[in-house]
Amino acid sequence: MKKIVLMILSICVLFGFAGCTSNTDKMEVLEWTPSEIYTDEEIHSAIDVVCSDFRHWKGCKLDTITYAGDDVSIAHIDWATRYHFDQALVLVSSFSTNNNPEEPLEKNETYDNYKWILIRKDGGEWSHVDNGF
Repeated sequence: MKKIVLMILSICVLFGFAGCTSNTDKMEVLEWTPSEIYTDEEIHSAIDVVCSDFRHWKGCKLDTITYAGDDVSIAHIDWATRYHFDQALVLVSSFSTNNNPEEPLEKNETYDNYKWILIRKDGGEWSHVDNGF
């Protein structure tokens, strides 16, 4: 009997989570100038990392995201060398907050040109190391 109750509760929880929407679901990936450093696949991989991290931002909705460009990424290579990595990639986004965001974000604001700095070593997986203006 306990197994049946646990199974029913597990199914209810599973369907409950399936009804939740993510704060990145309606995000638009904007086109970028083709990179001479990274493939589109590598850039999309970095976007996936940011989206995964952003899902934990309560009271926020990611509106747009795109690659900042080769010049901006090269200008942030110091982030990679600081961690003994060899590549840096910068994304820019726009996101909005509701009336109850986590501090230090302002209520009911839109944050444009918000940067996300990612690094990696030897073409491996991207790591998100910093964000902001």
